[in-house]
Amino acid sequence: MATDPVCLMIVDEEDAKYTSVHKDVKYYFCCNWCKKQFDENTRKFTRISNDVCINLKEVR
Repeated sequence: MATDPVCLMIVDEEDAKYTSVHKDVKYYFCCNWCKKQFDENTRKFTRISNDVCINLKEVR
């Protein structure tokens, strides 16, 4: 499972219809709107995505 970096929804990588690759990292999206927001402002959303991943690791 992956987290949509725009809306933070959980997305199944196998079923994801919308993806983007940024700096060799593949991102998964729940809808085209989220993908478009990400593509227009990757710096903002990759930063959020990294923060969420770090926080989730700390919870474990």
